[in-house]
Order: sequence, then structure tokens, then C-alpha cells
Amino acid sequence: MTFRDNERRLEEGLAALPRRIHPNRNLWSDIAPRLERPSVPRVEVPRVALGMAAGLLLGLAVFLAAPRWHPEPLTSVHSSRDASLIRTRAALLEAYRERLPQMDALTRTRVQRDLAVVRAAEKDLGDALQNSPNSEVLLSLYAGALHQEFNLYDTVLTTTEINSSRNST
Repeated sequence: MTFRDNERRLEEGLAALPRRIHPNRNLWSDIAPRLERPSVPRVEVPRVALGMAAGLLLGLAVFLAAPRWHPEPLTSVHSSRDASLIRTRAALLEAYRERLPQMDALTRTRVQRDLAVVRAAEKDLGDALQNSPNSEVLLSLYAGALHQEFNLYDTVLTTTEINSSRNST
């Protein structure tokens, strides 16, 4: 049998089918209650949380792929206590607190929750570094958590900058 023979048989079979098929019973009684059920709410993951997670994963991947030729760890927990870092963090935190009320309530709640997660990670990593102060993985993760905190502040400041410039003019 050739392709054309198969095609012709298929068309003949389709032509022999009835044009309309009516169900044996009324199907609407099964469909209507399904439409009236409340839909399952969709859980949305905040973009900030996704960005932080992606940043941490990217940082870990870069760290693991980097050559290990450094005789000393690249950073230390003590660098987080550096005076310039403390001043920068304080300034960002102050600006963050000033701008946070400009965000809508849902976004503000999510940002505050994300900041709490980052700070908890920083605390946990700092505690772990007390036991293993030379662990390059912990040091890198700690630096990544600090970076995420600063990124969160920067994101809030950047997204509220338009409102602040409008209010100041």
C-alpha cells in the first residue's frame, strides 16, 4: 500500500463518521458544579526572593569553579566588622527605612520577610564560622549573604527613587 492509498482510506473513513454526536445524557449537571468551586489560589514567589536565591546559587557556582591558588581565604568574618562596611550598612539601612513606607503593603511585607531571611542566614553562617573560621565555603556564603542584604537595600532604594524624586520637587 502506498501513502496515497492510506490517505484515501483515511479520508473515506472520516467521511463515513457522523457529523454530530449527541451525548447519551445531559453532561451539564457534571460540569456546572466544577465551575462553581473556588479556584485554588496560586502561590507567587516574590521576585526579590528568587533573585536572592539565584544570586546565592550563582555565587556558590562561581566560588566552586574558581581556582584554589589563594594561600589565605579571600575574605573573613572580621571584614564584616570593618568600619567602612559598618558605616555603609548603616547609611543604606537608614535610607531603606525611609523609603520602605513608599512601597505598597504587600511588597513591603515581602521585602521585610526577605530581609529577615537574609539576616538569619548571615547569623547562622557567622555562628558556623566561629567553629570553622577558615572554611572557604562558609566565608563565601557569608560574603554572599552580605551581598544579598546590600542588594535588597539597593533594590528598595532604586524602585522607590522615582517616588522620592517626585516628592522632593
